[in-house]
Amino acid sequence: MTEASARPADVLIVDDTVENLQMLTNMLKEKGYSARPLPSGKLALQAIESLPPDLILLDINMPEMNGFEVCQRLKAREETRDIPVIFISALSDTMDKVKAFQAGGVDYVTKPFQIEEVHARVEAHLALRQLRVELEQRNDQLEQSLDRQKELEQLKERLVQMIVHDLKNPLAAIMGNTDYLVDEVPAGGDAEEAMHDVADSARAMHRMVINILDVLQLEDRKLTPRRRPVDLAALAQGAAGTLRAVAELGGHTIEVQAPAGLPEVQLDPDLVQRVLENLLENALKYTPPGSSVTVVVGLSPEGDAAIDVLDQGPGVPEHLREQVFEVYERLERDQDRDARKSRGLGLAFCKLAAEAHGGRIWIEDRAPKGAAFRVMLPAEGPGGDGG
Repeated sequence: MTEASARPADVLIVDDTVENLQMLTNMLKEKGYSARPLPSGKLALQAIESLPPDLILLDINMPEMNGFEVCQRLKAREETRDIPVIFISALSDTMDKVKAFQAGGVDYVTKPFQIEEVHARVEAHLALRQLRVELEQRNDQLEQSLDRQKELEQLKERLVQMIVHDLKNPLAAIMGNTDYLVDEVPAGGDAEEAMHDVADSARAMHRMVINILDVLQLEDRKLTPRRRPVDLAALAQGAAGTLRAVAELGGHTIEVQAPAGLPEVQLDPDLVQRVLENLLENALKYTPPGSSVTVVVGLSPEGDAAIDVLDQGPGVPEHLREQVFEVYERLERDQDRDARKSRGLGLAFCKLAAEAHGGRIWIEDRAPKGAAFRVMLPAEGPGGDGG
């Protein structure tokens, strides 16, 4: 057995009996090993420091320094602690064997020894050591690969952030110019409808860009809700107003319901309004033309903000209701053909924004059809700075 194909395994033999040294040396050389015989523990430690072997055959009863002490010194040093030590001794008492293993030995052969037994144990422990070395090398390679992958992921994230961030300004220019052109084209014609489509698409792209930036920040825990007093009913009306033109183009209506005298709650108004806009945009995609989407806002019995967005679409299968909030999750399996097909970043943003407030979002069925996207946000909770 060799530890590497380029050289034979190096075995150090330490015994104060010349006959044993000769016998073991001859046996190892015949089996293809490199053997270094030494008559004392002191010389062995010097030789090991100069050139560490692959394995050590070590006698126990030696003058000046016994085998137990030699082994303990080897195991105390990082450079030599992994070298396997097989004790070869005339001591056969169980306590001597226990002491040998406690000192750090991997095996114990009792004198008078059989050559084939020694060879079998040397071969087995060299093979085990080689496996450990290979495993450590593979672990190192894996760690390096993971570190490199992490670097590439971080580079990709920074690149995405830069690209998306730079998209905000040209999109804002497109939105401003299309809004101007909408007012300039003749009313009621195809040109007006086309300009409305361009304006709505630009606004959708702008929301997408903002969602990407905020999803990255929310995932890294870098975006903290800035809580201040919020009128939930006004937020819901604002979100509905933003999507009303899109709703009308699709033949939909948006209804907002809120109890009279609804008190303010401490939330981040920008994040919550965008949660509402994303939920409304998602609902409008799947609600049939001629039907309505309803936003219901209020307070839970505990005083937390409660938001429901109710649609009349095909609903979401129960086994997919957690999955739809994952980043870029798509549902396209045959068994879900009648369910919602694509969600992108909008719902992922909603989940991360809710969790940043210390709240949660989930989906329930509506009878006879449709889905209810429910959001519960503690009025005071994690992530708030009160500013």
